[in-house]
Amino acid sequence: MKIFKMLTCTDPTCTGGVMISPRDFNTVDAYTTAVQKILDVYPGMENLTQCDTVFNAFDDIIDNHCKPLKKSAHLVWGGLVFLSVVMVTLVLVWSFEAHHEENHNNLDSSIKPHSVEADMMELGTRKEANTASNPVSDM
Repeated sequence: MKIFKMLTCTDPTCTGGVMISPRDFNTVDAYTTAVQKILDVYPGMENLTQCDTVFNAFDDIIDNHCKPLKKSAHLVWGGLVFLSVVMVTLVLVWSFEAHHEENHNNLDSSIKPHSVEADMMELGTRKEANTASNPVSDM
């Protein structure tokens, strides 16, 4: 901003620089100050976007301060992997069973018992129905 002040003038009697209105000068001053603040904060922001600060903190804790935490973290990770494998297996089994049920069960048919007595009763009612509707054929 110091260089900008040397190259510009806000006073009409100034002869050493480019004439600029005080309003425009204040606008440029605000923009340059904002950009400079962003540039000052950028290295910290870059570390946050890459999660270096969090990663380094956990790495330091696990490696230097708490060896049991490393073992526990591995146990938790192993448990989560096991649960994931079990869930995927269950989803595959359930999908297979649903597909099997869909192919082998016809929703349009009724449920019929599979016994000799039921078959005989069904055949008997059919014979009675046939003889009742066709009485001439028995004579």
